[in-house]
Amino acid sequence: LPHKAMANSMAYSASQFNPKLVQLFASNVPLYPGGLTVKLNTGDIGIVSNANLGCSIGKPVVRICYGENLKAVRKPYDVDLSKRDYQDTVISQILGYD
Repeated sequence: LPHKAMANSMAYSASQFNPKLVQLFASNVPLYPGGLTVKLNTGDIGIVSNANLGCSIGKPVVRICYGENLKAVRKPYDVDLSKRDYQDTVISQILGYD
């Protein structure tokens, strides 16, 4: 999975990989591509609608479709994880690729 490959690349960027190439890779390959179903640490479940490529590594826009307890939300809404209001919100689990 892209986020695991990036974690390994970053972890070994100084010893096994050229750090500049790892940074270039990170800014051009989305960790969480569009269409990916994810669960947030808040318990909300949604689909990545925008990878925010080059904006913030691992901080995509997620369209929330289900709240806690898998309850469908009345009107899906977007959460931009790169914004300050959501700095403590992270993807805790990948549920599948669509």
